[in-house]
Amino acid sequence: MKAMILAAGLGSRMRPLTDNCPKPLLKANGKALIDYHLERLSTWGISEVVINTHWLSGQVQEHISSKWSTKLKVHVLEEPDLLETAGGIVNALTVLDSPSDEPFLVINGDIFFDADLKAWLNDTTKTKCAALAHLLLCANPSHNETGDFSLTSEPENSHPIVTLSSPNTHTYSGIGLYRPSMFRDLPKGKRALGPILKQLVNEQEIHASELDGYWLDVGTPARLNELEKHLKNL
Repeated sequence: MKAMILAAGLGSRMRPLTDNCPKPLLKANGKALIDYHLERLSTWGISEVVINTHWLSGQVQEHISSKWSTKLKVHVLEEPDLLETAGGIVNALTVLDSPSDEPFLVINGDIFFDADLKAWLNDTTKTKCAALAHLLLCANPSHNETGDFSLTSEPENSHPIVTLSSPNTHTYSGIGLYRPSMFRDLPKGKRALGPILKQLVNEQEIHASELDGYWLDVGTPARLNELEKHLKNL
């Protein structure tokens, strides 16, 4: 399986920490945020990883070359102009696409989670990923109280039903399995993922399940400090 780490943001909410350091290389408990992801991917049997970058891209490339070149096959794709999430994935299809439409894993670069997804990946790709995507959702955090989606269980279905409601009960964790065919016909260029997901949810083309364990959107200095405290207390 292949994977993509979304890391092309400007890190504006993290300033001044990101004035001279790209957000993926900010450290929590002495380790770069992106290394937590890469360590997990390497233990889950991921064969190739794409990382899209923009702000201070050269630092990310240097970090990957010096630390990961002998451990994992990683492609760093610099975006001279920001493409947003769906646009970044379309741009990465040169690596992620496959003739069999095999799903690939996408992880937001600015989240932290401690769940071991190896069993979920094996189970989902073998038995459950008939849909275009399978998202991992979590309970709404305080900074997203209205949520992104709702998740309900129905006895007659083999998977929870994803819906849109007001308010929504769950937040997208930033972790999902996606089929290349979901993006193949999209033109290259800047494009957000959120509207595409909502349309496909309405068309019942997306499956989802809940993410277990600790999860945090590390989007601000305050939340980076929160993660630091969490890791030091383990």
